Amino acid sequence: MRSIYVRFFLLLTCLVSSASFQVDSHPDKALQWFHSEYSHFVKSNLNDTKPPTILGVTVIPSSLKVGDPRAEIQANVYDQNDIKVVYAEVGTRMNLMLDLKRTNQYIGFCGSNLLPGTYRVSIVAVDELGNAAQAEATTNLTILDPRDLNDDHIEDGLEKQMDKDLRVIILDDDNLSVHSEYRFKIIPASSMIVPSSKLDELAHLKGVKGVYEDQKLKIQAYRGNSHPDRA
Repeated sequence: MRSIYVRFFLLLTCLVSSASFQVDSHPDKALQWFHSEYSHFVKSNLNDTKPPTILGVTVIPSSLKVGDPRAEIQANVYDQNDIKVVYAEVGTRMNLMLDLKRTNQYIGFCGSNLLPGTYRVSIVAVDELGNAAQAEATTNLTILDPRDLNDDHIEDGLEKQMDKDLRVIILDDDNLSVHSEYRFKIIPASSMIVPSSKLDELAHLKGVKGVYEDQKLKIQAYRGNSHPDRA
């Protein structure tokens, strides 16, 4: 925007000097020149259809555990017009990015409160004339399940239980390609007994999102005004 002001100031300076030189001998030509240059200056930006340029998209860190603070997303965005908005798309989430230092480096943040998985990160930039550009980061953002920190779709505790049959819960995408003993109705998951030696094979079946230990949950209830931690 600053460069536009400089160009406008130079144009006015040229107009004044040219007008003072030509007004006596060729007033009509001076006026025509003024209108021509002014129209070109104003309409040149209005006719701009070139989208912004997006460079250096980074995601730091590229992986988060559920509960971690956040990842920082950076991108350098340039355009001859003012930038109207820049945001990062992480899955279906839009994260606003700002250039607080006015250095064309836009920064945004994405928290870890997403479902575990790997998400593509892309930057969208729109200038004041509506021209838009999109660029993807070279690295994805991975949200790790705290129960599966090595991201192999198997609960870490299950991998330590060797040479035994395990009762597990399998989360899937409603397209599980294996027979199960029980199918849950509320969530897309099934329960079955599987040998520990088959865990890796099960985790890589089509439709499987994760394999977790099937455990009984204990809920401590209390009555009246008594505190649940008190005997």
